[in-house]
This record gives sequence, structure tokens and C-alpha cells, in this order.
Amino acid sequence: MRTPIALLIAATMFITPVLEASSAKLKVGDKAPELAIGTWINGDAVQIEEGQCYLVEFWAPWCGPCRKSIPHLNKMHKSLGKKGLTIIGVSNETPAKVKSFVRSKGDGMSYLVGVDKNKETSRNWMEAAGKKGIPCCFLVGNNQKILFIGHPADSKLSKAIEDAVGGKFDPELEARAAPTLEAARRAAKLRNYADAHRHYAEVIGLDPIFFSDVAFEQYRMAKAKQKNSDKSRELVVRMIGMYAQDPEILSDLIMMLSSDPDQSVRNMVMAKAAAVAMSASSSMRDPNTLATLAHMSFLEEDHDQAVELQMNAWMLADPDDKPAYRAKLDYYRAKAEAPKASKK
Repeated sequence: MRTPIALLIAATMFITPVLEASSAKLKVGDKAPELAIGTWINGDAVQIEEGQCYLVEFWAPWCGPCRKSIPHLNKMHKSLGKKGLTIIGVSNETPAKVKSFVRSKGDGMSYLVGVDKNKETSRNWMEAAGKKGIPCCFLVGNNQKILFIGHPADSKLSKAIEDAVGGKFDPELEARAAPTLEAARRAAKLRNYADAHRHYAEVIGLDPIFFSDVAFEQYRMAKAKQKNSDKSRELVVRMIGMYAQDPEILSDLIMMLSSDPDQSVRNMVMAKAAAVAMSASSSMRDPNTLATLAHMSFLEEDHDQAVELQMNAWMLADPDDKPAYRAKLDYYRAKAEAPKASKK
């Protein structure tokens, strides 16, 4: 039989979410508050600034679920730190306790850690958002607005971070574009391609980088459904110009044009044009750029060039990514050696 105290605790577990929701003053879409940190560990002091994405996690050394999240956060720090994500762990424990714990983790907890100053950060973030339990994290986009509030193990967070770092997580912008994008797709389904192109262009015009996937969608419609070679070529030329300084999007474009599973979408002539633009860009120290160019060289049966480019990509890659780059390098090498071996 439950005691009155046990019943009260059980009841509180169901009431808490309601209380949190009703008392929340900080929500998704709001500008992120400032950080009030007394002691910084693993790096210098930072503040939330434009042009950078942040994942601010509230945790404590004694918290079991918090400890379980550390390896995942550390992996994201290593893989996405260079792409614009700063991870900050904020704790209310004493500096001595936090430092001791972080030092004991070594390279397994290499992201920024801050000790809250008189619980001011917790009040401005956790309490303001109506959150009482840890771990709890806040994803902040490069416009300083909060994009996500919740548990670091939430399945939605990884995708949100990936989109935020790529500048493609903006619920307000998505909502603004939704009616026009739906109109474009409806027109395409009815084969009213003139209206579809007009609507697609309007969506892309809102933010070409954010809506790069929509630009790809428009091209697919023109090439595979409308079967309009002139229009599809025009769209690719436009995309090459728009994304010339964005190697990640340009790489995706090249892969679509050269190796898309839907062969009706492919266009090797335009893929080569995009590769030329990529070669002329300032991204030749980027492993993904080099790997994409290696892929194109391989398709053109220049196996030696493919090996050279892939070797450079492998050498520049992050340690966690090296096995995948090495596997492709070995494959290119095997193909490059095969003809030589057959001549002996």
C-alpha cells in the first residue's frame, strides 16, 4: 500500500509538465539569453553571437542521464565543431567538483564547460523555459534564436543540429514558404509546369542556401518529369552560380547530376561544369570537395587522378571520418592497378 508521500510524489510527476508549460517565458523562436559563467573549463569565455550555432546543455556530474549524454555530445563537438557548432555544458556544482569530473573524462569530454555564476544562467534559461529536470539542452541558431528545447537524447535533436549548422533550420521561414511550395508541387502534379517553376523560384528567392533542396527539386521536375533539356540546363547553370562558394551544396549537386539513382536526372556534361566551378573555388582544402572531385575523375576513368585527389581528402579528413575516406581510396587504387597488373 502506498504511503501518502509516495502518492504525492506520483501525482507531482504528472503535474510537473503542466506547470512547466504554463510558467514558461522562454520558448522556441525567442532570442537566446546571455550566459553568466563564473568559471570556464576546456576553453575561453564565449557568448551567444550571430553566425554561430550553439548547443547549451544543463547538466551535473552526479546526474546519470547527463553522464550518458556526454559521449554523444563529445562526438558532435569533434565532428561539427569545425562546421560552426559550439557545445557548452553548464553546471551549478562547485568549480572544484566540475573541474575534477571534466579532467577525469579527458578527451572524452573535450567541449566547453561552464560553471554557472550564482545560478544566473539557470534562471535565465532553465527556469525561464519552465524546465526543472536535467539534462536539458537548448539549440541556438546562427541568428541567436532558440530552435529546440529538450532532452539531448531526443531523436529530433540530431536532425535539428545538422540543419542548423547547415543554415537550414528556421521554422518561421519554412512556415512562410509552405503555401507557395505546396502550390509548386500541386502545379507540377497537374503538369502545369509554368506555374510550378514560378512558385519554385519564389520559394528559392526567399533564401537560396536554406532552400537548396527546393532548387534540386525544381531541377528534378524539369529534367525527369517535364523532360525540358533547355530549362533543366538553365536551372543547373543558375545553381552553379548560386552555390559556387558553398562546397557542400555544390558537392550534392555534382553527385545528383553524376550518380543519382534515377538515371533520368543525370547530366554528366553539367556535372563536369559544376566540378570545374568547384575546382576554381576556395575550398580545395576541404576533404569533401576533394572526394567529390575524385569521384568525378573516377567516373571519367582517370583513376590515377582519382587516387591522388582521394589521398589528399583522406589526409585532410577528421580522424573519425578517415576510415570511410580510406575505403574509397583503396577502391580507387585497386581500379588504378588493375589495368597495369593485366599488362604484366
